[in-house]
Amino acid sequence: MARGYRLLTDEQHAYFIKIQRGKIAREVARLMNEKFRMNLTGDQIKNYRTRHGVSSGNDGRFKKGLIPHNKGKKYPNMKPNSGQFKKGNRPPNHLPVGTVKKDAYGYWKIKVADPNCWEFVHRREWEKHNGPIPSDSYIAFLDKNKDNCTIDNLALVKKSEMPQMIKNKYFTESPELTKAGIGVVRLRRKLKELQDNNDRK
Repeated sequence: MARGYRLLTDEQHAYFIKIQRGKIAREVARLMNEKFRMNLTGDQIKNYRTRHGVSSGNDGRFKKGLIPHNKGKKYPNMKPNSGQFKKGNRPPNHLPVGTVKKDAYGYWKIKVADPNCWEFVHRREWEKHNGPIPSDSYIAFLDKNKDNCTIDNLALVKKSEMPQMIKNKYFTESPELTKAGIGVVRLRRKLKELQDNNDRK
């Protein structure tokens, strides 16, 4: 890969942030390709999410209203969709509540309830100290280290601030520099708002 190569422009990244939540990588790639006449693949979207610390929000839980893939199918010695385990039995790969593991993007998750309810450790830590996370914001790692989920290493960053943070490379391995970068982005936005208000007078 050539030095300085960027997969997405600022405009494309902003659109990506807007539409990617809750979608699998292949679907995001399709939407990006349709809008910008690109030729992205699902793997490229997965890698892009990982590099930029963007979560799809998919937790693997079954969504209400969807039809199970095995509904109505017949298996030897089984009633249709009856399940392989009797009530009260646990599958061999069952993980107890409190289990912590990494997902495919390098984020730590903790199991909070059976049968398969997981939460991101860094988001859980933030909410423990600050309350619910607004839907227009992400929780960023100030030192870019996803293994460091302590509250001192976490910051609330609005989705609208992400393009400037990435464009100006304000995410660094130094928490203080990253916090300064967030401050610069917010100061510039505030100055622009004041300027726009003055222009309207």
